[in-house]
Amino acid sequence: MGRRKEKGKSGVLFRGKIPAQVMETVVSFESSPHITAIEIAEEIHTQRANVYRALSDLRRAGYVVYNGLRWRQPIHSTERGRAAVDALQVKEEE
Repeated sequence: MGRRKEKGKSGVLFRGKIPAQVMETVVSFESSPHITAIEIAEEIHTQRANVYRALSDLRRAGYVVYNGLRWRQPIHSTERGRAAVDALQVKEEE
């Protein structure tokens, strides 16, 4: 069987989508001690499975540092992730 074609650009966040909401939450809580996937799901009012899938995609793109094996592991953004969130905010303002 062939690989499924990915829609859109790989590694680009889009406003209104779960990965963008997850990244914005991670970056906004960066100054607090830590935030977990469960807390992110509560913050953006979505199912945990959606957050875990988004975190997996974000980790693969290099936006977050997240092991994925522990339920309550703290999640941290990378420089690339913070730059992606900044780019989202710039697009919104234009």
